[in-house]
Amino acid sequence: MGKFTIINRKKRWGFTFFGHILKLIILLLIIFFIVKNIQPFLSENNPIDGDILVVEGFLPDYALKEAMNEFNRNNYKLLVITGKPIEKGYYLSEYKTNAKISAATLIKMGFDENLIVTVSISKNVMRNRTYAT
Repeated sequence: MGKFTIINRKKRWGFTFFGHILKLIILLLIIFFIVKNIQPFLSENNPIDGDILVVEGFLPDYALKEAMNEFNRNNYKLLVITGKPIEKGYYLSEYKTNAKISAATLIKMGFDENLIVTVSISKNVMRNRTYAT
């Protein structure tokens, strides 16, 4: 019967110092390429001809201003704002959903309130809220 051992020694292939440097340079180049090219991929805008512009109610004011410009630039007939109930200050706020807050903001910016429709989801939607709206 052979000798009982817990550890044995084996030869292995491994990177040298310059191999680690080359590996690091390749990794950094890949990360640089991804960071440089991911934004156009993720922010693709491919609008279709339609009469309705749909925006999310959580947008900040500068994005709502841009949505208003987009609405006027492309002659949409209706602006639909989707949103969920606000999570903090619900009982203190005049507006109970993000959609209502965004609609009020747009109206203060000079947007015609007759061209806005707000759509809100219920409180119990936990996943896929954008799809639900």
